[in-house]
Amino acid sequence: MNKVAQNVTITDVVPVNTAYAGCAGGVSCGQADVVITDSHPMDQDLRQGVKALANTVRAVRRGGVQITLARAEEGVGVFGLANRRLPLGRRALKALAPLLVRLVPRLKMEGEEDRLFLYFALQAMHHCTLFMYGPTIPAPVRANLPFVEFVGENEQCPNEQ
Repeated sequence: MNKVAQNVTITDVVPVNTAYAGCAGGVSCGQADVVITDSHPMDQDLRQGVKALANTVRAVRRGGVQITLARAEEGVGVFGLANRRLPLGRRALKALAPLLVRLVPRLKMEGEEDRLFLYFALQAMHHCTLFMYGPTIPAPVRANLPFVEFVGENEQCPNEQ
């Protein structure tokens, strides 16, 4: 069902292992309304799990939905963005993403990988709606990452804010 409660149809299901041959890796997979992705077997922590988001965002049509599955059994990992709260919430970030993405290269950040994730997260949240299933990710970390809507175990996908 889409945002205006119309039924939608799944037209094609193409399993793609993003760790080896994701759409960014040269596979021509077109664009889908909904993409469900993970980075298995490299999903032991959140830092590794979010890489699936960046690798497959262009497989989702503009305005579509991307669902990223993150086991994160070993916790967050070395992921600086998860340790600090951003001054803007999801709604403001989504609206300002096209402008903010241009500022990312000038930001003072601890690591280049955090800068790269921020760049892709801003692009992705402007492009589509992002959900992440990560039942092992603690609530404080979820609050620090407004790019995605976290959906834990036994929850339904909330409406986009």
